[in-house]
Order: sequence, then C-alpha cells, then structure tokens
Amino acid sequence: MRSRIWMLLVGVGCASGPADEPSGDTDDVGTAPWSVVDPLERTLHEDRSWSDRSYILHAPAGIDLGRGTPVVLACHGATPSFVDAAFSHAAITEMEPHADANGYILVLPRARVFEETAYWPDMPEGQADIDFIEAVLAELDDEFDIDESAIYATGFSSGGYFSYLLAAERPGLLAGIGPVGAGSYREGYGAGVGTPVVALHGTEDARVPDSVGRSAVEESALAQRCDPEPVTSYEQGEVTCSQWLGCPDDHVVEFCLAQGAGHTWPGSEGSESLLSAFGEGETTFDIVATEHLWERLHLGL
Repeated sequence: MRSRIWMLLVGVGCASGPADEPSGDTDDVGTAPWSVVDPLERTLHEDRSWSDRSYILHAPAGIDLGRGTPVVLACHGATPSFVDAAFSHAAITEMEPHADANGYILVLPRARVFEETAYWPDMPEGQADIDFIEAVLAELDDEFDIDESAIYATGFSSGGYFSYLLAAERPGLLAGIGPVGAGSYREGYGAGVGTPVVALHGTEDARVPDSVGRSAVEESALAQRCDPEPVTSYEQGEVTCSQWLGCPDDHVVEFCLAQGAGHTWPGSEGSESLLSAFGEGETTFDIVATEHLWERLHLGL
C-alpha cells in the first residue's frame, strides 16, 4: 500500500509538469525574482523553509507587488510521514491553478510529524504551528506587501481543525476559514471564530462524522448572534448548503452537506484519484469546494 500511494503521488507530480517552476535563471530580474518586479512577471513555485519548518509557496504571475495580494493558507490533513503532505494536498484540492486564475498567493504549510504522521495538534502543542504561520505571513508581507484584510485559512481534516484553532487563538488574523471534513478540537473553538466560516462535509465521512462538522459551524453562528435558523443557500444534486443570516458585518456562516460523499475534497479529480481511490469514500462533483470557498469568503457571492 505504501509503495502504491507513493507511486500515485509521484505520478500526479509528473502530470502537473514543471511549467510553473522557476527557471533558475534570474539575470533578467536580479537575484530575488519576486522582489523587484511589479507586476510579478512569472509564476513562483518554491519549496521554502523557516527555522525547522517548511512550506510550498505558489505566487502566480501577474499579481501586483506592493498593492496588497490576498493569501490562502491551505493546510493538509493527517498524512504518513513518508508522503509529502503539502504536495499531495495541492493535488487533492487543485488550488494551484485556482490561485493562478484568481490572483492570490497560495501557501501550503507542512505540519510536524508525530509518531510517523504529519498532522496539526491541539493546544498547547499547536502554539508552535501558530508561531510558524505568523512567521510565514510576516515574511510574505515583507516580500509581497500582502493584503492583511484578506488572509484565509482552509484545511482538510486535521488541517480544517487547525483552521478553527488558528481563528480562535489569533482573532483578527484571518478574514475567514474554510474547513473541509473537519470540526473543532474542543467546545469553544467554534465560538471563538468571530470571522466568516464556510464548511463542507460528506454524510459518509468515516473519519469525522458530519455531525461534528455541523456542530462547530452552529457554535460559531450562535456565538456571532446570527439568526437562529439557517436558510438554504445552495442546492445542486446531492449537495445542500445552509447559511445563517443576520451575522455581524455580513459575515457568512455556512455549512454544506454532500449526501453520500466520504472523507474527500468536493469537486476535485485529485481527490477522486488520491482519496476516493484509496478507500476514503466518494468525491462529489455537485460542488467545487475550492471555488465555493473563494466565492463565499473572498468575493462575497
């Protein structure tokens, strides 16, 4: 099984090709190609490090340096240590081409490894992860002058739990969170989210029951004093989204439920290949999670 997963992940990497990789020739823009060009002339796709941590940075060509660029933090789920969790999460979510099309900086951070599994723990161990994320954002702000009012955290499974933790422990840092197949670590984290939250879940999720995901969103809606009963905000095929209206500052608080879907990322062929094919359940295509999160959280659609 381990070799099959690794071969599949390598195959995905080959399919995506090296077109977005920097050429390594920086003569035309100096030694730091991302720091002197306005707008960015070519897509950056780099593996970077901070202290003993690392992350993938994907900055699309054409973004306006110095004018404030949105940032999306995409946190992977629990992953065996022999797999590059950030790389596989990029394939599962298909966020890199979406970032190119919508002009935001994508950050794919890597969690620490505990007992041969990379995942995002609860507090107090989670403090190191918060420090890591804040340091990465500070570095990006120095380079790109990011839009601090448009920083979003999405996450799958363990990464979704971390999005709740980050929002609760650092209020005001995020403009919204988008957990998929996740809940909150403890009662009170959902209530701590004074930011927009859009969550997606499958009814056949064998790892995180959909009731856990819905409970965290309901807790956030109650804490923000939104209307007590949600209304249907999206309905397509087997997917229904419920949104709580009347939230402060027109915050969106929404929970989307996919009938028959498993522990997967909706609307992604990468999810079908890397999650559904290995027993995590069906991937629905009645909603595209990556696009839906961007539309709801950033565009306000």
